[in-house]
Amino acid sequence: MKRSKSSRALLVVTGLMGISVAFQNCMGSNNFELASLTGDAIESGTSVDHPGGSTPTPSTQAPLLANRYQIQSLLMDTFKDPSVADTAGNNRVLSKLLISTVVARAGTFGLPCDSGNPMLDVSSGADCDGTVVAPMNQPATTLRAAYKIQACEQILSNDVFVNNLMKKIGGTAPAVDAANISTLLAFFYRGDDPEAGMITGMQMADKMAVQADASIKLVDRWRLLMMVACESTGWEAL
Repeated sequence: MKRSKSSRALLVVTGLMGISVAFQNCMGSNNFELASLTGDAIESGTSVDHPGGSTPTPSTQAPLLANRYQIQSLLMDTFKDPSVADTAGNNRVLSKLLISTVVARAGTFGLPCDSGNPMLDVSSGADCDGTVVAPMNQPATTLRAAYKIQACEQILSNDVFVNNLMKKIGGTAPAVDAANISTLLAFFYRGDDPEAGMITGMQMADKMAVQADASIKLVDRWRLLMMVACESTGWEAL
């Protein structure tokens, strides 16, 4: 037997009212509770069971640091002679130095090997030390710091690279002042304005070096400040 449209509408309304009443009754019973996921419920915990009885913990994110290619690129750009190719003269020496101290350390600085990348090694085409499967990013470690310090010290032990950067800062004999120290820091802290306290601290370091040796050469005064900037950790943060 067919029902009229009004009869069917009445059945639908009646059914919805019944569901609504049943739902409200369940909400008032002990068998149906909604666990709040905000406020005190998170702090005091909930009755929700987790697989294996585990307790949920907040996720953490370590600071993202530059990988080996990024560090190689920054140091190469900072200390090279821009008038010649990266594969020529002392630029070739600098490139090979960075290959051995930074690029070859995929497991320390992050980013997997790519033996087909022609930009990595000007002499052999080898990418890294066999770490084919390496993390994209690596955290700060003592070993990472040691390799970076090694790279900085080897670069700055060569007067050619010190003079290259001095010329970029302010000519062949740049004065050791706040403006030029700020320029020096800008080569490492790309896109960031150096803090006044950092500039003041480097001025004090230079003053102490001059007090300790009044005959210290300008190239060695800048070598000291370049070493401080190069070995600092802040410029690696992305």
